[in-house]
Amino acid sequence: MNGKLGSSLWGYGIASILCCFWGSEALAQQSLQVRTDQWLQVEQVRGAAVVRNRDGIHQAQFGDRLQDVGDEISTGNNSSVVLRVDTAIGFVQVAENTTLRIYSLQMASDNGRITQLQILRGRARLQVRKFTNFGSRLEIFTPTGVSGVRGTQFAVGVDPRGKTTVATLEGRVMTEAQRQGVLVGARQQNFTIPGEPPSPATVLNNNPQLYYEVIRNVKGSNRQVWLSGKIDPTHMVTVNGIPQSTDRLGRFSVPFPATSHIRAEVIVTTALGNRRVYEITLL
Repeated sequence: MNGKLGSSLWGYGIASILCCFWGSEALAQQSLQVRTDQWLQVEQVRGAAVVRNRDGIHQAQFGDRLQDVGDEISTGNNSSVVLRVDTAIGFVQVAENTTLRIYSLQMASDNGRITQLQILRGRARLQVRKFTNFGSRLEIFTPTGVSGVRGTQFAVGVDPRGKTTVATLEGRVMTEAQRQGVLVGARQQNFTIPGEPPSPATVLNNNPQLYYEVIRNVKGSNRQVWLSGKIDPTHMVTVNGIPQSTDRLGRFSVPFPATSHIRAEVIVTTALGNRRVYEITLL
């Protein structure tokens, strides 16, 4: 296996993550009412991003709002967006190749604001101040769970197969799935695979290291080259711009046709957004 090095990107509290599947009724709704004065507003746009809301589908720009259930924003390659949550209770940094959607906007019986979002793919980093109203919360749904936030700073990532990663910078996050819970404290990380309990929390790793080997089969008619790699299991990876899934050990494998002069651009990104680019000659 080989390792190579490269660059960096991105830049309070208590939170809990209750891991369940979309479509479950894990959240009690009896004390909630719909409210109409909640929204997420686009504060910054870098690169290409598309908004889908009551005004249709258009390129994201400053001042655009997501304010209805189903409204969403998607970012492309090398693009990002910063969203402000209505009364400035927090900000959501939406990374490249990410889709974020409004799941629900509600109010609690004590007039607390409840904002529920979905991350369908990609990464987002949240910074949320401590709420003054006990009933207020910001929740992030992923394929494996829902993150309930009450004043913390952490990042959530979803790979193509739904594996969800959590990295806590400040505060604490409780991840729960399959009736098991794991506390992810400040400067810690973990991941959850759909249908499985959360992994143990480990020390936050912000080093986008890649180990890889190239396997070549260039004899006969079935000529093929494989790039086999390993990263931290909480990190995300793209190969020639295509997001890849990794297993619980962070392993992935990508086949290539055995033509001449094959190269691969591999980008490894940590949960907190630090990234490194690897240019690999395959053949």
